[in-house]
Amino acid sequence: MLSGTFKDKKAETKDEITSLKAEYAAKITQAKNEGKDTSSLINERNAKIASLKQEIAQAKADYKAAVAKAKSAYKSVASEEKLAIKGQKVDIKQATLNSKSTYKDEVLAIADKSKSKSSFSNKAEQIAFKHDIAQSKVNAKDNFKKSIILDSTKRRESFVKEYNKLAA
Repeated sequence: MLSGTFKDKKAETKDEITSLKAEYAAKITQAKNEGKDTSSLINERNAKIASLKQEIAQAKADYKAAVAKAKSAYKSVASEEKLAIKGQKVDIKQATLNSKSTYKDEVLAIADKSKSKSSFSNKAEQIAFKHDIAQSKVNAKDNFKKSIILDSTKRRESFVKEYNKLAA
């Protein structure tokens, strides 16, 4: 994971800085005991510490860039998902309207049949037809919910793949 990499790098570099300070402290003490000039050792130590601190800063910048990419990828996937859900809502509204018009047409057809047949058989047909329409609506809603869940799952999987690419 990204955070583990950055934290590991930071801890490793801090350990290097600590060991570098200890090493140069021993060298500087030895140089002082021998009466030598220690300014070159101090400058060398400070330069190495500065380069290690620069490595930490670079790792932090890389981490922040990766997080920003992941956030933008998430936002784009989330906006695509919202648009897809809106599209599905429009589709279900249209399907409902079509279902209602089909239902009205069928009721009118049943009414026409009722003129030629007995009242009881037409009522039975009408009740059976209404039951079929109600069942069709329930099935349509179930299918719609299943498609939303499936689409959401696919989008989340694509986001995870994109995030893992950025993390690598």
